[in-house]
Amino acid sequence: MGNLLLSFYKNGNDHPTRSTTSQDAIALIAPAYCSDRIERTKAFLTQKGFRVQLALSLDLLYGKFAGNDEERTQALMEMSKNPEVKAPWCVRSRYG
Repeated sequence: MGNLLLSFYKNGNDHPTRSTTSQDAIALIAPAYCSDRIERTKAFLTQKGFRVQLALSLDLLYGKFAGNDEERTQALMEMSKNPEVKAPWCVRSRYG
């Protein structure tokens, strides 16, 4: 797969571009809608050699969202402050 280039703003870094390598941790997050593909995504990333950390909001449901605004924001902030996480992976998009 080679290096996967992802940007992740964390800890006040203005230039956060990082190159991830196998065994790095990637956070699965749902900043908008919930998803039914979490396990499939986790399996894919694990197969590629990454460690996967799941955001707390992935199990929440608020209408069609993965938790309310505060819960989703909190989950994103927790993952961005986690020093083990090298990159986010949004499990669902297309909102806003």
